[in-house]
Amino acid sequence: IEPSSGDVQISARVENPNQHDLSVLAYISLDGTMVVDSVHLTQKDSIWSAPWSVGEGEKTYHVSVKTNDTDESTSRTIPNVAHFTSEGPVVVDSISDIRRDPRYNTRLYFDIYLKNESDSVTIRNVVAKLYPDTSHPCFGQIGTGSYSFGHLDPGETQVKTNFSIFFEESCNGTIVTIPILIEISSDGYAFWSDDLNLVTAIEDVSDIKPLTYELLQNYPNPFNPITMISYQLAMSSEVELSIYNLLGQKVATLVDKKQPAGSYQVQWDASGFASGIYYYRLLATENSEVKKMILLK
Repeated sequence: IEPSSGDVQISARVENPNQHDLSVLAYISLDGTMVVDSVHLTQKDSIWSAPWSVGEGEKTYHVSVKTNDTDESTSRTIPNVAHFTSEGPVVVDSISDIRRDPRYNTRLYFDIYLKNESDSVTIRNVVAKLYPDTSHPCFGQIGTGSYSFGHLDPGETQVKTNFSIFFEESCNGTIVTIPILIEISSDGYAFWSDDLNLVTAIEDVSDIKPLTYELLQNYPNPFNPITMISYQLAMSSEVELSIYNLLGQKVATLVDKKQPAGSYQVQWDASGFASGIYYYRLLATENSEVKKMILLK
């Protein structure tokens, strides 16, 4: 809500099965404890409500509701049951181009840029969470659905990379628009949201060759006892993919042959190996790369 922009409507459903004489109040605080104002709610059927005028400046408000039973001289309070803010807002500034995961042909990656449009207030502990349209025929599952952006200073834009979703293999080779709701929260409270349409040409990439040699991090990691190792070759190469223990001893060879340019994925079943740290090395022509993985049984 905009600062000094008018009223917010505070409403509560109150169950009163004994039809006692009641009064219902809403208490507004800034930190969940320090009350800055209160308002009496009026009844219409089981709904009690009243407007409250928003003050100046960017603030986050917490609302507690208290019922007083005059007939029994009792009261009940639900603390901090609702929250609203005049800070920010934090909005989706843009998203990056969409890219394909070289390990999984049905996984798409993209980056999200968030901007704090406040002129004076730092928004704390910002988290963006994705809610794709799961009824879309091309939507498979969510990959990376949420990221923490930390604190956003006034006017600051931050990016988090590698949000991801999976699509259905049957949609390969088509242009797809998947609606996504992005919920943005601060300090655990969801205050803002934005809609976007994730438009992508889910092209058949089987003939697209990588531009560089790359050894990717195994997945999952840590693992027990099976993990997948992915790599890509920029040109036809003599390839050796081997596993080493902490002493530098080769304990397994997964690939030892010539392979054309492309993306590859190899499974390692470590059922017969002890828990611990292992290294895997890719030798491809004159290129060499090593990564660490953890077998945790």
